[in-house]
Amino acid sequence: MKTVAVRHRTAISLTPPKPNAWLPHVPFSALQRLCRPAGLVPRVSTVCRWADREEIRYKYDAQGGIWATWVALNAALGLGGAAPEMEREEDLI
Repeated sequence: MKTVAVRHRTAISLTPPKPNAWLPHVPFSALQRLCRPAGLVPRVSTVCRWADREEIRYKYDAQGGIWATWVALNAALGLGGAAPEMEREEDLI
């Protein structure tokens, strides 16, 4: 019998990937927690305004939320630019 690991949808790792990895996304639930770490869970419009204010580039997902990449979060924080092979603007999101 083969054992299959199951990821829970509520568990989110906020550690960035290895530099060579493909651009994994930061899901809406993680952006909600970054937007408002304590208190009520913010709505989509609140998270969008926060992301705009912090200059975090994001896209809308199919569930009515938003998502971003680690590259976009790092760029908004000023932690470095895009990797050399990702110089196109479309690759940041």
